[in-house]
Amino acid sequence: MFECACAWVEYGVSVRDLTLAESIAARNEQAATREPLAYAEIPGLVFTLPTDYSLIRAAHQFCA
Repeated sequence: MFECACAWVEYGVSVRDLTLAESIAARNEQAATREPLAYAEIPGLVFTLPTDYSLIRAAHQFCA
């Protein structure tokens, strides 16, 4: 199933299936008008995995 797979022939009355090329163009247009997602990370910060797991175990025990 394509995103944006149909279009109005007469608005509110009937629809038609889009071709693959039309569906891709409609999807690209929709993606271009969508608001950007928020940044998942703060620029300049780098996440590194902890080497000392005792704090993680203590937090787990505290929550359990």
